[in-house]
Amino acid sequence: DENKLGVLVNRPLNAIKDGKLFRLADFDETENRNESEIKELVEQQLNLEKEIIEEYEELIPQHQKSELIEFLSLSKFLKVNLNKISSITHFNEIKSQYLIPQINHALKEIHYLDPENKKTISKLNQLAVTANILLNSIGSKYAKNKNEDNLDTHERLNKYFNNGGNQIPLSQKALKIVSELPEVSCVLVGMRKEEYVHDVISANDLEVEGKIKEFWSSD
Repeated sequence: DENKLGVLVNRPLNAIKDGKLFRLADFDETENRNESEIKELVEQQLNLEKEIIEEYEELIPQHQKSELIEFLSLSKFLKVNLNKISSITHFNEIKSQYLIPQINHALKEIHYLDPENKKTISKLNQLAVTANILLNSIGSKYAKNKNEDNLDTHERLNKYFNNGGNQIPLSQKALKIVSELPEVSCVLVGMRKEEYVHDVISANDLEVEGKIKEFWSSD
């Protein structure tokens, strides 16, 4: 204050724990399937992909063939790479940046090959629905694991919030426990989605017990 300097905290929801990135947030669990059910969905996806590839491979221009077949082979990618995915954050990045755009591109290009064929449209729609359920099921499995890991962090933070904090998302607790420090002038948060904006606004409105500094001085 004397030198008119402030403290800026950047992206406090990304923490480092045991040398690994730890996302201070809870994640939605939209599906509830066990390992056996997920494997069955992968096989269903595989069979649909084979049917479409076998039926339309001869129609695909040669310069597009290898790319479209690769983009359609979601089941193959999952079988090879699923065990290499480290977290829900890692999975969501792969899904949004690669898997979904690739599948959508392949489906659109194959639809162009036979746009008036109702059988084609039905088959492509079926594959899109199955892929969506499969990806949501896998994401929910990772989300469940992450949410379970978050329980200890929730418990540590709850006592600093009015009413115990049981219903407050972890992201809001993390933001508030940083921004409430009098030494912090500003907190920057990457808000790429509208829901993130609402989350930050809700965090700002939270009431705390006034013992925030105790958290930062504890082990």
